[in-house]
Amino acid sequence: MSLMSIVINSCSDLVSISPHQDITSLQSFIIDTCEKLSDLSITWLTLPLLEMFLAINCPNLRSFPSLQGAGSHLQNTCEQLSDLLITWLILLLIETFLLINCPNLRSFPSLQGVGSHLLSLGISCGDECPNLKSIPDLRELYSLTHLSIFNCQTLKLTCLPELLACFTSLKSLKISGFCEELDAFPSLRLSSIQHLHTSLETLLLHGWPKVDSLPDEIQHFTAFKHLFILCFDGLEAFPEWLCNLSSIQRLDIWSYVNLMYLPTLQAMKRLTKLESLTTLFCPKLMERCARGSRVEWSKIANISHFTL
Repeated sequence: MSLMSIVINSCSDLVSISPHQDITSLQSFIIDTCEKLSDLSITWLTLPLLEMFLAINCPNLRSFPSLQGAGSHLQNTCEQLSDLLITWLILLLIETFLLINCPNLRSFPSLQGVGSHLLSLGISCGDECPNLKSIPDLRELYSLTHLSIFNCQTLKLTCLPELLACFTSLKSLKISGFCEELDAFPSLRLSSIQHLHTSLETLLLHGWPKVDSLPDEIQHFTAFKHLFILCFDGLEAFPEWLCNLSSIQRLDIWSYVNLMYLPTLQAMKRLTKLESLTTLFCPKLMERCARGSRVEWSKIANISHFTL
C-alpha cells in the first residue's frame, strides 16, 4: 500500500525530520505544533505528487527546504522562518501559496516560472515583520485570481502597487500595510486597476485611525459581491454612493469607533442583492441600530442576515 499522507502533531521533542522510506506517492504532509523542530531534511524531487505541505506552530523552524517537485498547495506558518529558498521553475503545478505569520522573514523567493499556474498568493506576516520591506515582483503572475497582502505593517505603502496592472484575471484583492502617516487612503483612481472595475468580486481594505473617508473610486467596481472594509476610525457616516454597488451580496464593516450613520434608507433599498451585513466593533452605530427602536434600524431590517 502506498503512503499518501503524513501528519505529525504535538511531538514536543522532535528536532528533525528525515524520511527513510519510499514516499513518492505522498500527497499531503502536515506538521503541527513541534516546538523543537528546526530541520527538514527532505528532498522534494522525490515527491512528484505532493499537493499540500503545511507547517503550523513550529517556532524553531528557521529555514524552508527547496520545494522542487512539490504540487499545487503549499502553506507555511512558522514564526522563526527567516529564509524562504524555493526553486519555482519546476513547480509547474503550484496553484496556491500562503505565507502566514512569519515575522522574521527577510526575503521572498523569486516567482519566476509559475505565472501560468499560480492562482492564489497570500502574504500575512503577523503584527510585526521588521525585515520584510517590499512586495516581491509579481508581474509574471498573470493567471493570479486571488491576492492577499495583509498585516505587513512595515511595508508602509503610500499607493497601490502599479504591478496590479498585470493581473487581468484578479477576482479578489485584500491589501493593508499602508503608511499610517498618510492623511487619506491612497487613491484607487489608477490606470493600474481600472481594468478590474468589471471583474473584481472581493475587496478588503484596511484603514488606520486618522482616515475619515473611504476612497470614492470604490463605487466604480460594479462586479463587487463582497466588500470588507475595516479600521477607518475617523469615518462618521457611510457614503451614499454605496448604492451604486448593485451586485454586492455581502458587506463587512469592522472597527469603526466613530461610525454612526449608514447611507439613507432610499440608498440602502437599492442594494437589492445584499444578503449579509456585518458590523463589528462599531459601538456608536450599534447603539443607533437597536432592534425596532433606533433610527438606523429601518435601513437594515430587510437584510436576510445581519450581525451588529
